[in-house]
Amino acid sequence: MHKAVAENLKKYRLNKQLTQAEASEILGVSTKSISKWECGLTLPDASMLPKIAKAYAIMIDDLYENNPETHDKSAQRLAAIYDATTDLKDFVRANEEFKRLERKSQLTGEDLMAWGAMLCKMEKCAGEQALLFLKRALEKAKNTDEMLYFRIYEQIIDLQVANGNVDATVRELQRKITGGKKSSEQYALLLYALNKSKKYIECYEMFLKAIEVFPGDWRILTMGGDICWNLEKREDAFKFWNKAIKLNGEWDVAKYSKAFAYEELGEKEKAYNMWMEIVGVLRRKHRDIEADKVEKRARILYQKR
Repeated sequence: MHKAVAENLKKYRLNKQLTQAEASEILGVSTKSISKWECGLTLPDASMLPKIAKAYAIMIDDLYENNPETHDKSAQRLAAIYDATTDLKDFVRANEEFKRLERKSQLTGEDLMAWGAMLCKMEKCAGEQALLFLKRALEKAKNTDEMLYFRIYEQIIDLQVANGNVDATVRELQRKITGGKKSSEQYALLLYALNKSKKYIECYEMFLKAIEVFPGDWRILTMGGDICWNLEKREDAFKFWNKAIKLNGEWDVAKYSKAFAYEELGEKEKAYNMWMEIVGVLRRKHRDIEADKVEKRARILYQKR
């Protein structure tokens, strides 16, 4: 067993193109220890095995194989491990190995295919996990924070749009509107989903119905502005955004829409002023990271006037 482990330690170190000195630095042991392991004089302590496996891009079990195959596809192997486990730590290991190969210009076509497939799987897994967290957040915000609830639901819709699953949400919201007590929140969310799905005509028709039932709802008015903008009804868009802001000045979404619209129209002074209004709203809500980002955008725009 000593002999097999010793041979494997040397083989996998060389596969990574590491000298004993480089390996010792990575592992935090002396070069003499590395030499003793590879000569079969001693074995690494059990606590070192995970660190060795990570450094050499292998599994711990690989060290104990009597006749291991020469492994020059460490990144692909780690990607296969992630495919089996979907563990974030395994993804990070594989991703770092692909990046290392890319820096050395050693990526093969098979490597690129494996890397792409792994990233696709990671995106899918991350999306599923994100949806679970967002639904948990939705439950916490329900009946306690109206604005937060609406923002979370918008994020869920955005995620479903990205995954091509938004139609189910649209149908669910449509059932709620037609099958029971109508709420402005349900209308606004349905409008958001339709708009994000680029079903602009259907969305506009639904907006006209919603605004008759809830003429003073700032969320519906905001969505009305967004829909009109997408249909190139510019004057109507600003009219609805302005009404929404007048009804609820702390609702930053309508202000975001106006700021982007001013930028698109080339009205930089108005865009700058609107971005700075948003900064004020965000500061009051203690969303300072987002505020810093918006303020940076405003400053850049100001310099370009």
